[in-house]
Amino acid sequence: MNQTDTNQIEQMLQQLDGLFEKDPNRFETLRKNIIDTTISCYPEKFQQRAKGIQFTLDAELDRIKNPLARMNRMVEIFWQKVDEFQAVVNDPFSVSADRKEKKQPAKVIQLF
Repeated sequence: MNQTDTNQIEQMLQQLDGLFEKDPNRFETLRKNIIDTTISCYPEKFQQRAKGIQFTLDAELDRIKNPLARMNRMVEIFWQKVDEFQAVVNDPFSVSADRKEKKQPAKVIQLF
């Protein structure tokens, strides 16, 4: 990420400060812009994966309307991912074996 991108993101974050209470729709628009700008700064080979992760996160959090409950869920997700990361760092072979063991074949459903 270059200095221009960093400055742009900093400006957007300053605009978000306190905006949720004043104008939730504007807050949501700026939040999405910050995320999109950040992902666009990633190397191209990682952008699609980052968009997929963000989509999954948004889908889970969109179900939660209470801001405090939403923040608590974000914290839970964060620590869950930290724990998963630590497990991979500490014993990558065991984590890989567990993932292979739990992997299930896809089920194809005939539509007609």
